[in-house]
Amino acid sequence: MHQLVNVVDTSTFAANFHLQGYDGFLGLGPNSGSIIRKKVGGNTGNSFLQRVLQQGKTAANYITFLLDRKNDVGSTVTGQFTVNEILTVFSNITSMPKLDVDKVNRLLKAGT
Repeated sequence: MHQLVNVVDTSTFAANFHLQGYDGFLGLGPNSGSIIRKKVGGNTGNSFLQRVLQQGKTAANYITFLLDRKNDVGSTVTGQFTVNEILTVFSNITSMPKLDVDKVNRLLKAGT
């Protein structure tokens, strides 16, 4: 049986996470800025996303999330998750400014 854990406090997180009963990590964020990866060290702490992106070395490294709105009257959008692919309706996203992940984290923390 596998379980998902929302890690918000890494102070008691051991580098050998197997001793704590965990088999692995499913992380959607990049490795940069990952507290878990820093604690575990090396490729063992790579996020799921990092591992997926490493498989397609010739492709661009990004993911997209399109969330559906179940209670939005008239909305026909269905949720989608893509890796290295952009939905046609949002193709102009590639011309938008890019923000560094650490900067986004700082902006989000400042707003709380």
